[in-house]
Amino acid sequence: MSSSPWDTLNLAFNVDDDAEAVHENRARFLHEAELGSKVAEVHQVHGHRVERAASPSDIGRLHQVEADALWTAHPELAVAVRTADCAPVLIAAYEAPPSSWPAAVAAVHAGWRGAVAGIVKRTVATLGQAGLQPHWMRVVVGPAIGPSAFEVGEEVVEAARASLGGRAPKVRPGPKGRPLLDLPELVRTHALDAGIPDDQICVLERCTYSEPELFFSHRRDEGRTGRHLSAIRIAT
Repeated sequence: MSSSPWDTLNLAFNVDDDAEAVHENRARFLHEAELGSKVAEVHQVHGHRVERAASPSDIGRLHQVEADALWTAHPELAVAVRTADCAPVLIAAYEAPPSSWPAAVAAVHAGWRGAVAGIVKRTVATLGQAGLQPHWMRVVVGPAIGPSAFEVGEEVVEAARASLGGRAPKVRPGPKGRPLLDLPELVRTHALDAGIPDDQICVLERCTYSEPELFFSHRRDEGRTGRHLSAIRIAT
């Protein structure tokens, strides 16, 4: 429904798109994804705060809360994050081997600032405090700016290194002499460090920057672009 530069399926209200178009876009998305109409989101700030959505009545309040991860154990409530280069991370946490529905789900917004600040580890730890163990969690890292496009400064590489306890992040030389950081791999490594088994982490190797026919990209489009919505719900 949205017009350029937010066409065709911008799912965020805070990017100057027409609100009526966004409402229609979101209705179509939620219908196709079978997520229902109750979706909780937070005011994302590239930090490391983790919030809980206890029930659908929290939806209005959470829109004003500054955080970058949201989890719920309520079966009728989906949690979601908005991205356009940052990595969306969806977590399903089980009480036992994953042969039944998850006991809780989480949606995480992991840009490089949130990633190096420990947003993924904090989310896993928060779920752990609710009695859910990392070895029964499953993680999907969605489309994000890829390792061939994410040009950063040395200070970002050093922050990533510090977040890995001194280990070198996955970096390659860029064409302009600046390093290219593999953000999805950094997020995957943080999930591993949090105790999630490697075979329970799926990284969708799709680059938002390099695939303009499919994805919005804040960097490619110089800030004037739409947002994707990555959401997860406990199915019933």
